[in-house]
This record gives sequence, C-alpha cells and structure tokens, in this order.
Amino acid sequence: LECIKASDVGGSASVTIRLTDVAAGTTTKTASIPDTGRIASSKPLSVANKYPMPKPSQNTDQFRGLVRRVEVCSGTSVAEVRSCLG
Repeated sequence: LECIKASDVGGSASVTIRLTDVAAGTTTKTASIPDTGRIASSKPLSVANKYPMPKPSQNTDQFRGLVRRVEVCSGTSVAEVRSCLG
C-alpha cells in the first residue's frame, strides 16, 4: 500500500492510493481533498510518536506534512529535553 499526498494548491490537494496485490496486480485511485493547512513555528514542536506509543486518546503527536528541521533529544524530564533543544 502506498499513499501519496501532493502539495496543497488552490484550496485542495490530490491524494493517490496505490495497492499492489501480487496475484491481482496494481490498483490506483486518486482523489481530491481539502487543503490541510499550514503551520509554522519558531519554537520546538513535537511531531513524532513517543515510545512506547501512548493510548490513542493521549497520542497528540500525529503529524502530516514536511518537517524542515529535525533534532533528536532524549531525557527523563521536561527540563532535560528543553536543555537539549536549546
């Protein structure tokens, strides 16, 4: 299964879903979805899942989009992670 979302253009974006079955071949479907919006931040922003993954109601780090800068930090306290992100 492959899912590709194109850039938002004019209030919408195309999404292509391609399913390959070794016996039946490949099926491709494309749809248009509303613009998902943009976010910009000059502050650290968590956009990845935690390990172990929290239960769904507390999993607030789901993200769709491009991340322009990545930093990996670990710590046992908020203060340690803030220090790492500097």
